[in-house]
Amino acid sequence: QLVEAAGFLDQALDAFRAAGDRRNEAMMLNNYGYLLRMQGNLDEAEGYHLESLAIRQEIRDRVGVGRNYSMLSGLYTAQGDYELARGAATDALAIASETRDRLFEGTSLAQLANAERRLGLTGEARQHYIESRDVLLSIQDTMRVIQVELKLAQMELDDGHPAETARIASQSLERAREHEYIQ
Repeated sequence: QLVEAAGFLDQALDAFRAAGDRRNEAMMLNNYGYLLRMQGNLDEAEGYHLESLAIRQEIRDRVGVGRNYSMLSGLYTAQGDYELARGAATDALAIASETRDRLFEGTSLAQLANAERRLGLTGEARQHYIESRDVLLSIQDTMRVIQVELKLAQMELDDGHPAETARIASQSLERAREHEYIQ
């Protein structure tokens, strides 16, 4: 289905370019980069994200620029370049905070924590995961709350704290049952 999706993205890109719709062209380029990342074409994906970023900067689409930084953070994490991932997540978080987009803020905090964790900055990572969880709780995005809690539980396990790991995992399991994600 990824190949079929690429065909649809090609058609959308052609249509937006023909119409001169730069904002949607940039969005499709960013989506294309994500699709390429899902296909494992990381180097090619980066080019699409950067092309999208350039357009969004040119047209002063601040929210779109933030979305590009978010995608780049995910890409750099996949490539194993955690310093670049951290920088992109920091830029995404700044824009999310500036635009008061709580969902984007919560996901940017989680991306920042992911990069910090890989860099061995466990204190910073733990704090950013907790902040992410709290933001996501405030907007009642339970599925993402659970995802962040599981990352916190894994950190606790890695740090040799089985009781805290079990507490967080149990809390996440209860949330999942409460929202009928599992039986």
